[in-house]
Amino acid sequence: MLENRKEKNTEPLVSIIIPVYNDEKYIRNCLESIIQQTVSFWEAWLVDDCSEDNSIQIIEEYCKKDSRFHMLCNNVNSSAWVGRARGILSTSDSVKYILFADADDTLQPNMVERAYELMEEEPVDILHFGTNVENCSKISRRRIRSYTEYLQPPLVKLEGLEIFNSFVERKFEGHLWNKMFKSKLLKDVINSVGVYKKLPKAQDKALYWAICWYRKDLTYRGVADRLYNYNYGLGVEGAENTITLEQYQQYLSQAYTEDFISDIMEEHPEESKQYTEVMENSRYNLIKHSIKNYLRLLDKDKSLGIDNAATFWSRDLDAARITCALAEYTWNNQIETEKVIENTQLFTVTKKGEEIKTIGTYYHRMDNGGIQRVIAKLMIYWHNAGYNVILFTDCEPTPKDYELPEYITRVKIARPFSKCKNTNYYERGMSLGRLLLQYKVDCMVYHSYFSDVLLYDTCICKGMNIPFVIYQHNVFTRFLRYNEAKFSTIPIFSRLADAVACLDKMDKQWFECFNKNVHLVLNPLTFELDNIVAAPRNKHNILFLGRLVEEAKRPNDAITIAQKVIDKIPDAKMYIVGISEDSKYQQSLVNRIKDLQMEDKIIMCGFYKDVEMFYYDCSVFLSCSTHEGFMLTLCEAMSFNIPIVMYELPYLATVDNNPGVVSVPQGHIEAAVDAICDLFQNPEKLKKTGDRGRKYLEEMYKIDIKKQWIDLFNSINSVGTQDCYNNGSYKLMAETIVRDYISGVQYINKKWGDQGGKLEQNTRGIEDFKKENEKLKKENEELRKNRDRLQYCIDETRKSVTYKIGRIITSIPRKIRYIIYLGKERTND
Repeated sequence: MLENRKEKNTEPLVSIIIPVYNDEKYIRNCLESIIQQTVSFWEAWLVDDCSEDNSIQIIEEYCKKDSRFHMLCNNVNSSAWVGRARGILSTSDSVKYILFADADDTLQPNMVERAYELMEEEPVDILHFGTNVENCSKISRRRIRSYTEYLQPPLVKLEGLEIFNSFVERKFEGHLWNKMFKSKLLKDVINSVGVYKKLPKAQDKALYWAICWYRKDLTYRGVADRLYNYNYGLGVEGAENTITLEQYQQYLSQAYTEDFISDIMEEHPEESKQYTEVMENSRYNLIKHSIKNYLRLLDKDKSLGIDNAATFWSRDLDAARITCALAEYTWNNQIETEKVIENTQLFTVTKKGEEIKTIGTYYHRMDNGGIQRVIAKLMIYWHNAGYNVILFTDCEPTPKDYELPEYITRVKIARPFSKCKNTNYYERGMSLGRLLLQYKVDCMVYHSYFSDVLLYDTCICKGMNIPFVIYQHNVFTRFLRYNEAKFSTIPIFSRLADAVACLDKMDKQWFECFNKNVHLVLNPLTFELDNIVAAPRNKHNILFLGRLVEEAKRPNDAITIAQKVIDKIPDAKMYIVGISEDSKYQQSLVNRIKDLQMEDKIIMCGFYKDVEMFYYDCSVFLSCSTHEGFMLTLCEAMSFNIPIVMYELPYLATVDNNPGVVSVPQGHIEAAVDAICDLFQNPEKLKKTGDRGRKYLEEMYKIDIKKQWIDLFNSINSVGTQDCYNNGSYKLMAETIVRDYISGVQYINKKWGDQGGKLEQNTRGIEDFKKENEKLKKENEELRKNRDRLQYCIDETRKSVTYKIGRIITSIPRKIRYIIYLGKERTND
């Protein structure tokens, strides 16, 4: 029978449908491959979608040449869905099977014959055959081989929901051009869902999804024959060059397909429940695909590109999905990403302060720390101001957590920020987005200003039109001390915040260089000041209280100071209240005290939530901190009329002109010993100093903290906010510091990275390797010197804390520029 059909021009049994739009460069090859088929019982329907080139003329030429070609023309540009749907409904009554082709691909000469033969031998609704992939781009052969394997069908037979499940589990894709379908099946589906759908891209997936979902009695078979030739890279899809906004919108139009599929599933809510995860993965994968191609836009188009993406992907949580995709592809380029985001409409909040009813507040944990104690108290102020409050953390509550009122709802974000990277931020980002939506959060106050996911958590909130407030709990130079790049990124990312809360005037002026809405706030006390009775201060006991972190708190200095005080005043003791997250470090402190044989004099107490008893039992509070943001423990000590001896931190609001504080130079152990001994040996002076500190605190806390926060929330998107970011000299000064610092870090990292790369990739003989290694050692020695100079700069910055704000800000650029100058000299050498 098949042999006879080769010889005779019988009625068509197979129809080939080809949507066309501006394909004049490739369509001849496609049509020639159809003419050269080894059998004649085919017809071809070419549906032009308002091409602006010579595609129609070429189609007309082939229609005149061969009557088996037919042309349909859309009146308006409509998409390939409409073209395929019109073609399906136009096929001849005699047609049993339908094939599809794209105008820039070709068919194997025996495609119609072999597919028909396979269908007749063992009829199924869907026959899935293999594909040849022609590399028409500049990508590697390895990738082409991988893509070719990916397009090959599973050699199995499937029935009913097995077909749909295999498809949604991505065991094979829903491309139409590598499958033959029963004609009646396709006509039934098109008549059910409609012809005129706005589906410019990924229509294959939409039609295949509809076929599998609507027909539960389908049959499927995969065969090894490779019958279709896919030209990878002829269109936008495979190209590696930059793309225009118009081309980018072709990618984004996949959103219409995904919305179409969602609508189909929502019509059958009970049946579709089991596919919720599948649907989410499908949607996110397409959004991720769109953002991957956003990176191919020119820099000048990228902000608009993100806004275009938000226009297409506009359903609930799509903004969060866009942010998660950005995290996956821009994780190592966050500073440049911030510049793009800063100019987008998607991440610009329109909500005003008076619309805020529910405050969300985030910190990764709620145990063992001053920030946690502040948050626990601050949420009460917000509640009393009339706001609902939702606490977000990265972990479940523990017995060590600070207690929260019953009216505070606490929720956990799925993945801790400390365990996030580009490939798994999605879990955190979508969890955060869903919680924000569930609890109807109107504003987020974010306390983890140092978080590695600060940029993306900001975007999750702002993309959902939720104002984002960054609470800067520490001095802005904190990360500069440790030579961390966060010194650069934190102020840059603060530009995205709708408000910034700072704890001292110096930080306020710094962040005003970057953000136009910066507020000075006062941390609430953890005790009710009016209810606190002065400590008796009749013992020679010292209190050292806080997290045990050597770089920031200097517990070893405190032990040395206590040892020397005890040598002079034998009945003196020191209580160390707090723990370290590093168990080895904690044990080292214990071991040192044992070595000094002072376990009964220097007492490690561990962590306590209720520390009131320690304040009542001590007469002097000791701090050896190198830097602090607010230092709530100073306020607590002053509440109990206890004098304070501390390494000087003159920028702290609680220290400035405070008669209850005795400051000594940073790291000056002997001066601290003398100050404590002087107070112990002069009980009247000790009590007078403590009483003055209490009065200072009382004056300080006449400020209405609740009003400060109401004013901050009301300032969001208010008219007339002072725009320090755009005025004055601070902006230029601050950005110069940041730019120079980034350049210095990048220079050093690049040099060290290059050396490592050379050592790993060197495949020459052993002697050449040794010579290269000696050369690298010399270069690395120079780099170490450069790093030493950078550390010298940081040490100098530490010493500068006694200067006023102007000196601190202006000293940094000179020192950083010195490092950059040395780096440039090294490069020239």
